[in-house]
Amino acid sequence: QRKAFHWNPAQREKDLENNSWLELQPGRPSDIKDPFITSRGRLCKEFESGQTEEYIHFRVILSQSTLDEAIQRTPVYNIFGIDCSEQYFKLFIRGDESSPVLLGRLGGKVVPDNTLMEVSTFTREVEGHRVAGTTETLPCLDITLVKADDSLGEWEEVLSSDPNMVNQPQGSLEDFQREEVRRQREPSPDREDWTAEDWAEEQKAFA
Repeated sequence: QRKAFHWNPAQREKDLENNSWLELQPGRPSDIKDPFITSRGRLCKEFESGQTEEYIHFRVILSQSTLDEAIQRTPVYNIFGIDCSEQYFKLFIRGDESSPVLLGRLGGKVVPDNTLMEVSTFTREVEGHRVAGTTETLPCLDITLVKADDSLGEWEEVLSSDPNMVNQPQGSLEDFQREEVRRQREPSPDREDWTAEDWAEEQKAFA
């Protein structure tokens, strides 16, 4: 179907006649409402991180077969979502936001608006292959964060993340930040004599 861009006067008049214009609510739609595409366990296989004086780099190595399946359902740019604040970071698959790929506190401050994300490929040598020098090309998600001016230099830790917490259902990045602040303010209980039931009760409270 051929159609002029909406800023063309003739097309604008036609759209108004057909009442095809919709008034959108302000703000960003919740990612929880996105349709399920795939899970992090099927798509995301390995994780690498690094840094320079000015940048933080994350690389998530992907399953080619699962990526191909996902692209059949949605454009590649709609597969992943990022929430980033000055000191917290969350990477998730759209439609499965409650199971983040990465979630944690950054080792310093970044400039959220300068965050870059790209689905690409890279080539590496196959470890343990009987033919030395054999390589493989794999799909990956590359993410670059720009360090804030007052956080330039090498960070002691790029991303601080609790695997047990990440494996629990999560809400928004704002929810995670509030919970982290609460944890820092409240002293940790003495768990030396805890039973399995005590641990289970604490995990329920965090869920």
